[in-house]
Amino acid sequence: MSTRCLTFLASVVFLISCSVSHKTTRTCTRILLQDSTIKNAQVGISIYEPASKKYWYQYNSNKNFIPASTTKLFTLYVAMKYLGDSLTGINYFEDTNKLYIFPTGDPTFLHSDFANQPVFNFLEKNKEKEIIVIEPTRQLKKYGKGWAWDDANEAYMPERNVMPMYGNTIQINWNKKRNELNSIPPSTAFSVTIKMDTTLQQSYCEGENNQFVFYNNQRNDFSQQIPFETNGITTTMNVLKSSLNCNIHSGSLENYSNKKLISIASQPRDSVLKKMMTRSDNFYAEQILLMASNQLLGYSSDDKMIDTLLKKDFSDMPQQPRWVDGSGLSRYNLFSPNDFIYVIKKIKNEFGLSTLKNMLPTGGTGTLKNMLVCDSGFVFAKTGSFSNNYNISGLLVTKKNKQILFSIMVNHYIGNSKALRKKIEIFIHQIRENN
Repeated sequence: MSTRCLTFLASVVFLISCSVSHKTTRTCTRILLQDSTIKNAQVGISIYEPASKKYWYQYNSNKNFIPASTTKLFTLYVAMKYLGDSLTGINYFEDTNKLYIFPTGDPTFLHSDFANQPVFNFLEKNKEKEIIVIEPTRQLKKYGKGWAWDDANEAYMPERNVMPMYGNTIQINWNKKRNELNSIPPSTAFSVTIKMDTTLQQSYCEGENNQFVFYNNQRNDFSQQIPFETNGITTTMNVLKSSLNCNIHSGSLENYSNKKLISIASQPRDSVLKKMMTRSDNFYAEQILLMASNQLLGYSSDDKMIDTLLKKDFSDMPQQPRWVDGSGLSRYNLFSPNDFIYVIKKIKNEFGLSTLKNMLPTGGTGTLKNMLVCDSGFVFAKTGSFSNNYNISGLLVTKKNKQILFSIMVNHYIGNSKALRKKIEIFIHQIRENN
């Protein structure tokens, strides 16, 4: 091909690129940046086409924003890279009369999401033995940095620990017809009482020190999940001791550090990650990061794991973030829109487009249940929200079958969140329709 032809083709590509960029800029300005809810907020946008390696549009794309649950995109990458096809439920070794358990942080143990419980079945089979749960030498903080203290009674913020069970929550159930109160798990580790109050508009339950009080208006059946206090692994052992009727206690790692361990797989990794991303499960995300730490470093530490990842796997990020947890519950987290383009591209390149599509909710499903319904099957994205903050990052397939990565971050807006999400939905839809 002659030099003249190459120059002509390069000019055509340049003009098309400029046209797309100009069109996207106008669309963004008209739909988003001039909107009354958005224009006084802090906004960052990055739209990238991997095939051309070109950014279609960038607006404050290198600035830091509070990401909320979009942080889970980084946790997803870590899990895909460092955890095997199945999660390791426990490691163990045994002798004639004793069974030594090494917890891994597996969040699926006795979780209601999974009927099959290989670890519990194994413990039940060996309950006649003395069971010794080896406690880690490093103490793990039950909450992440910057988590809101007044959310401690909410089901979306359970404690973290190295041997969680039942999602580290207790479910309180009230059956009005039977006049019956019960809990899952049922155990002497908990105490549940009823207080009648007919002035209440609705029933609710609160707890402290694993003593739960159900305030009842006697009108309806009731069910609520509340985090319980794990006390390290103490609550887990108390519940197991009660349910298995076994001799179980803790032991020190120092005495058994050189033993050859056997692993028991619990659940398929991807089935857990799919739930984590689809419903934005904070508990799964926190424990998954700790499991990856245990796998890579030999102990569970979110601090050390994040520091290692930023120096190793994510050393080439566009902007170095402030990253403090696996779920995004902390307002200390700070990432840029370009950082999310980076991690989505990394997931796509290393684990495949089908993996990315499978893991992220599409329109009309999961956290996108009421959003982008008409673009279902063409938009796959993770959302993240706090009060006054909304973010969405993911993959878009346009009408002309172009694959586009996008990240939209809106922080510190004052106004109607539903109206804000609708504007973002219109913008994403227009990008898809017009390209």
